[in-house]
This record gives sequence, C-alpha cells and structure tokens, in this order.
Amino acid sequence: MTQALADAHRLSAWDEITGRVVPMHRQAPAVSYPAWQPPSLPGALQGRLDMDSRHWPATRPPEGARASIELAARAYLDGIEPAAPEAIDEALMALSVVFRTNSVAPAEAEAMFRLYERDLSDLPPDLLSTAVHRAIRSCQFFPKPAELRAFVNDAMIDRRAKAHRARMLLQLLDGTRP
Repeated sequence: MTQALADAHRLSAWDEITGRVVPMHRQAPAVSYPAWQPPSLPGALQGRLDMDSRHWPATRPPEGARASIELAARAYLDGIEPAAPEAIDEALMALSVVFRTNSVAPAEAEAMFRLYERDLSDLPPDLLSTAVHRAIRSCQFFPKPAELRAFVNDAMIDRRAKAHRARMLLQLLDGTRP
C-alpha cells in the first residue's frame, strides 16, 4: 500500500474517541440544522418584544392575545434550547476533518473535546451549525470555543432577550408582574 493510501485511511483522533471508523478522505458529516424562525405577534405586541422592557407602556396586553403570546413565548424558549451532545459531536467532527486534527494525541483530543462540549453546550443547534460554517469559511486554524461563540453571539443575545420579554408579557397577562 502506498503512503498516500495509508494516510487516507488513518483515523483522526476524533474518530478514535468516538469509535467511528471513517477514512480521512471522506467528507465531514453534514452539520446543518433548519434555521430558527422567530414567531410573529400582532402589531403592537411584536413592538414590545423588540423594545427594552423598561420602556414598555404600563397597559396590559389585550386578553385575546394570550394564545399568540403563549405561542411566541414557547417558540422563543425553543429557540434558545441547547444543542444535544450529538450535535456538538457532529460539529467538532466537521471541524476536525476540515482543520486536520489527526496529529493530536487521543488523550489530548479527548480532553479538548470535553472542553469544547462544555463551552458550547448552551448554543442551540442551528446557531452551532452557523458558527461551524462561519469558522470553516473564515478561520485558518482550529477555532477556539470563544471564536465559535463570537460568530453567533449577537443572535444568541437577541433570542434570549426576546424570550425574556415574551415571558414578561405572559406575566403581565397573569397580573403577576407589576
């Protein structure tokens, strides 16, 4: 067997950790999740989600809007639901194929994998996928968790803020918020 063929079938450190036998010449796993779509609310209620809650009008939302507000709150909460460990594994596998991490010792790769998993565990799957795709297009070296997070930080902050405001609208309807 030629050296090039032997190199093509050598396992990367990530493959050894996960127990996957994937030749190095194979493509990275498809790390793509459907884009999250923000819910829409009727006119003025959508405006409340978009503005800082300290500047909200003192009036309660109309009672007929409860169903819309509950749906929006659920959708925003779903939009900040963390990715499953399998999704993080897929993302790291894609990065390892693109950035060729086969020179990393298995013990070191295991430790690095656990750190990445811990530091990326709060990102939703679609934002994790976006971060990976942006890193592949713009990074020269294997990106640090902070670099991956920076690619989607603004979107995550916006989602969390809107989820919080949607919860506050529900509290206004329930009369539990002053």
